[in-house]
Amino acid sequence: MKTAFVTFFTAPMLIGLIIVIASVVGCSSTNQMISTTDMVVSISSTPEASITTTDGGNGSSQAEIVASVLETGPSDERIETITTEEEVLADLISFDRVYQNRDLKKITDIVDPVDGVSSLYIATQNGIIYSIDPNETSTDANIFLDIQDLVSTQYNEEGLLGLAFDPDFRTTREFYVYYITPSPRRSVIARYVDHGYGLDADESSEQILLEIPQPFGNHNGGQILFGPDGFLYIGLGDGGGANDPHGHSQNRQTLLGSILRIDVRSHGAGVPYGIPETNPFFNSPEYRSEIWAYGFRNPWRFAFDAESDKLWAADVGQELWEEVNKVVAGANYGWNKIEGFECLGGGSGCDIGTITPVWTYGRHQGCSVIGGVVYTGIQVPGLSGMYMFGDHCTGTIWALKDDIGYLFVAELGHIDGNITSFGSDETGKVYVGTRDGEIYLLNAVP
Repeated sequence: MKTAFVTFFTAPMLIGLIIVIASVVGCSSTNQMISTTDMVVSISSTPEASITTTDGGNGSSQAEIVASVLETGPSDERIETITTEEEVLADLISFDRVYQNRDLKKITDIVDPVDGVSSLYIATQNGIIYSIDPNETSTDANIFLDIQDLVSTQYNEEGLLGLAFDPDFRTTREFYVYYITPSPRRSVIARYVDHGYGLDADESSEQILLEIPQPFGNHNGGQILFGPDGFLYIGLGDGGGANDPHGHSQNRQTLLGSILRIDVRSHGAGVPYGIPETNPFFNSPEYRSEIWAYGFRNPWRFAFDAESDKLWAADVGQELWEEVNKVVAGANYGWNKIEGFECLGGGSGCDIGTITPVWTYGRHQGCSVIGGVVYTGIQVPGLSGMYMFGDHCTGTIWALKDDIGYLFVAELGHIDGNITSFGSDETGKVYVGTRDGEIYLLNAVP
């Protein structure tokens, strides 16, 4: 198995790179493609690997990455480099089936609350949340919450889509769900209470915090997640229909096409949630104060980096590009004017002050990006701090890392089945869920 690398070097990191280029290829034009067999950049931290060159030959190297410079630019621009396939991370890990024969279907979320208990909670699209104790030998999955009567599954992207536990779940026993309900079609964010201590939540305890009308049955987003700041983040798609026909993603007077940030602990009389004063549009007379960032098509899964507090989000593309973004307060991520780096309308219509993706991939690599988690485990030290994500159609899983002078992207491998979600437990172990109900665990190869 091989790992494909893509790096983006910032200009300050190019000093050593330029020296290598000068010594190897002489006075090459900045617009000239340099063969990957002509240039070698040494990275001392890279494990010994066998490199496949562009002409099909194999070369043995310790700490060598073969790269090609595509374009130079001003001092503050990134300069893209592409490397060959290299056997590194992908040879250190495996994705192994776990919790088989549990009769799970259409997994939408995998969550482990910070409560000191080794239970995983598996949300499924039809409206059931299961709890699994890894220490038990039983093949039965316990039903933790059943709200099938509330959930609409009329369309492929509807259902129970998100699950988040209160950061102080051990004390409050409160958790939150995101689901689509019919008549009229709408997104619902609701709070529940677990009186059964992980075995049986109270369906009658529902308190609805937020309802958002949905014009179509797709592009619902669905991620809910507590951030390091204790606030609840909510991902919403553009409301569906091709090309965002109602222009929701660029309209900050609606919540659709955005990632929201609300305070579920502090609220006024008769209002089920509060707005953090640090929200970018707090008390705005023009825009919805719940919005943290906007311009998304269908953000399917996002995750925080616990060390840096960076928020990574995957945004599903329409026909051209799948995106991985770093989300910052108040930023516009471009949809429906821009997909990936590509202007859809042409002309000045794309000059809307957008934040560009950190990484994109096209239809030759997959069909629908599935956001994952930041790796915090100890099984594979080389993955530490990397954001993992995958593709629904191909089963490909990648990991990326930035803020190391360049962007590092590694293809980790593939799993069988359509990826729908990632999750991690309190120890940092990473799980991958599929539409057919399989759960895979990332392991280190002995």
